[in-house]
Amino acid sequence: MRFPALAIFSLAAAVSAFAQNAQNEKPSRWIQPSPENGQALRWGFKDGIRVGLTPDIIRGLISIYTPYAGQRPDENLNFIAIEPIPKGQEKRGLSELEQSQLDGKKGKRIWTSNDDSALEPRDTKNPASGIVRVENGEETLTVFFFVEPFLNHAKVCVRARFYASKPHEVEFATFKRADSCELASCVVTATMGNYARLRKLYLAGGIKTAIGTWPDYAGNAFAPREVVARDKMPAGKEGFPYFIAAPDETNPQAARYAEGTGRRWRYTGKPVVQYWYCKDPDASLQGLVNGRIVYWAGETPIPGGIAFENFEMKKQFRNGDRFVYGASPLSAEEFLDRQVIPAR
Repeated sequence: MRFPALAIFSLAAAVSAFAQNAQNEKPSRWIQPSPENGQALRWGFKDGIRVGLTPDIIRGLISIYTPYAGQRPDENLNFIAIEPIPKGQEKRGLSELEQSQLDGKKGKRIWTSNDDSALEPRDTKNPASGIVRVENGEETLTVFFFVEPFLNHAKVCVRARFYASKPHEVEFATFKRADSCELASCVVTATMGNYARLRKLYLAGGIKTAIGTWPDYAGNAFAPREVVARDKMPAGKEGFPYFIAAPDETNPQAARYAEGTGRRWRYTGKPVVQYWYCKDPDASLQGLVNGRIVYWAGETPIPGGIAFENFEMKKQFRNGDRFVYGASPLSAEEFLDRQVIPAR
């Protein structure tokens, strides 16, 4: 049987349209604020890492969620604080600890946008959805976090971007606003290593432990920052320097806690490897950690002794510097085998 050419064309067009619609209607891999989920302040993967804000609970921090590691959906693995340092100064701006100049509360106000133009504060009850697009052939989700001006006159925003092929990573890019003071650095720091009890740094020359770093520390504050130079960081297989930390416990849920330890500090889920790598490294790049033997804002001892708390990379500021934070469910050995070039 013969079909008219027009009929064949129409049938082909209909099949193509059906296929396109089916592709468009496939479930999204992303979590984003929407009326359907009550504009929940969450962005990221449905089955991977997510970031979020909790302005009614804790201010000045971006939360990191890793439900794939067994944490409850509302329980964050870590926090990211934003800490710019002006040129000619040593003192950091502290997004978590500074008093807001907008409403007098502790912690800087953070609001979101789909682009880099949201210079004035916005209502967190109407968050940006984030933008899904294809970047160099890969689907991405991007959202911007703006921080109110710091007391040191730094004015910055941070772009968070997720890549479909990297379900356990989020890229943070740091930007100086045009009306900001000049910056020496803009640090995005993971602030809560004590929750996971990170005690091992995997460096190019071997493992450095928290107790080996501060064998005699006995205070209730932060142990002094330890600086790791770029040449001590292992090289990733994509060519980027890595800064890698992991717990020393195979079953952190089984820890015995001191009386009075709050539920928030009692680890749930499987251990994960936490890491940073820098996509724009130069000779100024450093890794930094400090440590604690008691949990933050209290005197409850950490099971097993001192652990790394703040865990970060720092470099000479350049607009758009990209730092990738990851939380891998692999063991440290499996992670190193997959991601890092073996030391010679």
